[in-house]
Amino acid sequence: MKKLSLNSNWDYVEAALQNPLLVNLLQGWKKTDLPHDYAIEKGRDCHSPAGLDEGFFQGAGLYYKKSFVLSEKAAGKQLYLEFEGVSGMTEIWINKQFAAKHLNPYTSFCIDASKLLHTGENEIMLHTD
Repeated sequence: MKKLSLNSNWDYVEAALQNPLLVNLLQGWKKTDLPHDYAIEKGRDCHSPAGLDEGFFQGAGLYYKKSFVLSEKAAGKQLYLEFEGVSGMTEIWINKQFAAKHLNPYTSFCIDASKLLHTGENEIMLHTD
């Protein structure tokens, strides 16, 4: 099995938007590499609903997206996306099609993306809350 890292060059934005098809209309996208800890960027707040148990960090709903090109060598092969741990409940879309939902924060999970990825340009988007 060949493993490729997709950890570099992601875009992210904080948003409470519920419709992922409209996400690309959002302004203020920033660049990051994974792993990414957004809570550190927001800082601590003694009035945070998370309180002491979460270190007074403020939560947020975030969208992440990444575009990449899949070579013709990958055509017809089993293709999986492995996430080594995402904070919060996570929903994943591949090429604007719903792919998976993961409900256990900070645990690793893998999804079969074989039927959703294609040769050429692809986009992975996820929402975590």
